[in-house]
Amino acid sequence: GDNKKKKKKKRRGGGGGGGVTFPRRLRRRHHVLLVQRSHSRVVPNLAALEDALRVALPAGTTFLTALVDHLTLRDQALLFAQATAVFAVEGGAVDDLLLADPRGLAVVLLGRDPAVPYPEGCALPPPDEGAEEGGGGGLRFDDPFTHRPLLLALGRDVCPGLVDATPGANFEVNVSAAVQAFKHAMQDPKCALPHVKW
Repeated sequence: GDNKKKKKKKRRGGGGGGGVTFPRRLRRRHHVLLVQRSHSRVVPNLAALEDALRVALPAGTTFLTALVDHLTLRDQALLFAQATAVFAVEGGAVDDLLLADPRGLAVVLLGRDPAVPYPEGCALPPPDEGAEEGGGGGLRFDDPFTHRPLLLALGRDVCPGLVDATPGANFEVNVSAAVQAFKHAMQDPKCALPHVKW
């Protein structure tokens, strides 16, 4: 009767958006979002990473490579909400986690070189060089993952995998290291899908 209907509704959870944000652990297959950019922090061998992941990840896993530069915040949030695993270069794309329900999301990040100027690296320009873009007073971060505090804050909800920064401004990812980071994050008990066999 009514009790069964209420119990079923509670299990599905997640509210509106056409069911886009229902709990990830109820899904029967993984969906991997590969975040690409068109003007900076471009990963030149992202296609090679996808090819390797198609071999390494469970059968039935789906993939989407998305250029996010010109998408609205709503569209970016939908992309993240639909994914069970995300790959991106460390930076503002990580903040999109806050736009979507991050519970059970595996997040694999490629670090940025602290010695390289922003936006390719983590070193911010002096005030007089970056005033129009909010110059950072010549700050330089020693951590290639400047959004690490955000990941730590979301630690109970997401499963992070960090891939070492490529020296310089070339974001060619170490495919082998990234695949291992994906497998580790996606098999974390917080992010593993009970219906998926490895």
